[in-house]
Amino acid sequence: MKCGNIKFGKGINPFSRRCTKCRYDETVTTHTIFHKCKFPINKALYIVAMINRQGEDVSFTELARELQLRNATCWSFSQKVLKIRNTNKYASLSDEDKLKFLILEK
Repeated sequence: MKCGNIKFGKGINPFSRRCTKCRYDETVTTHTIFHKCKFPINKALYIVAMINRQGEDVSFTELARELQLRNATCWSFSQKVLKIRNTNKYASLSDEDKLKFLILEK
């Protein structure tokens, strides 16, 4: 939680939680790459999986056409993923852990 409290209850939105101390609502995507994502999470997860598989060779135009999103949307979200993917910590992980790392890192 934001204030450091570890106790929480059910939040206002589905799958959210509310701090019992400061009453802050935290969404399910908080502390993930999907935080503040303005398009469907299934499309964002597809972009993450494609970048994990193909790396920088992924075509943003092709992704945008396939997912029916704007080129700029795919490009900006992909840059967020590539920034995490290009870290030393990502490179040192096993292949099984790389996708999980991309999703959970912010």
